Amino acid sequence: NYDDFTRALAAALPFPSKREAVGGARLFLSLHLDAYGRARATSLHRAACTVAQLLSTRIDLAALDPGNTGRLDEPALESFVQACVPKIRRLAGHSHLRPGHSFEPFYVAHCTRKLLLALGGRRRCGWVSVEELLLSPQLSDLFSLCAADDNGDGDGAAAESALEEGCWFSLQRAIKVYRKFLELDGDHDGMLTSDELLQFGEEGMALTPAFCERLFEVVHTYDGRLDYKGYLDFVIALDHRGEAAGLAYFWRVLDLHSRGSIGLFELHYFIRDVVQGLLDAGDEPTELENIIDEIIDLVKVSPPPRSLGADHRGVDV
Repeated sequence: NYDDFTRALAAALPFPSKREAVGGARLFLSLHLDAYGRARATSLHRAACTVAQLLSTRIDLAALDPGNTGRLDEPALESFVQACVPKIRRLAGHSHLRPGHSFEPFYVAHCTRKLLLALGGRRRCGWVSVEELLLSPQLSDLFSLCAADDNGDGDGAAAESALEEGCWFSLQRAIKVYRKFLELDGDHDGMLTSDELLQFGEEGMALTPAFCERLFEVVHTYDGRLDYKGYLDFVIALDHRGEAAGLAYFWRVLDLHSRGSIGLFELHYFIRDVVQGLLDAGDEPTELENIIDEIIDLVKVSPPPRSLGADHRGVDV
């Protein structure tokens, strides 16, 4: 029960400040409790392992920040990911992730770009805060691959497979993203042109020529070609398009004049390709002007504006 928990915590951490940092009552309430308010031993052990892992990670991150700036740049994040791989049960031992294997740097980039965009994408600063990283759901997702399946039933393998499929940091997901990149790379030069990226599509979604051409204007390219890290940024932003970091990424594309707002010209420019795509597919879409009127109604701007400000960057154009 809670009294036993506080006594055990006091014995393990004699300094009150340390116990407060761990969480005390908040930590106990996060455990799996029975009808009598008692925590299961397995739940307590899992929580203890999580706290120990968090403290160990904080030490590892401090070693990557010798200047004590509280920030980690991309090379430091890459070193952190490389150091984590041997410690994570579902990653350790995979031949694809051994140092020297051709796929290992692609996996490291797969993880690093996720952390950079999810935690620092809105700032576009090329670094993440150590504190934000420690408290982030992305780090929890990475360390969720450490957990062993202890269900003890026949559903364990299915649950583990579902976890790896849904977790961005799993090897299975990284290989899936990489294979899609190889499929798009028609000339096999390791880079994507705007025409090659145009072939990217998911269920219920397709890119347009206007969008791809504009994307290649605002992101970093090499002679007009997108490398794998740039492709990862696009895929991650697409996954996070309902969040601030993803919206900031796509807002740069939509904001043709970089003025913090989009106007009727921008709406016409991008939506006409959407309408044309529907016509080419044999559909009968709504008139372009009606679609634009609907968008203006959605953002509740009246009368119809010359531009939609950055405060409306939640609009899904």
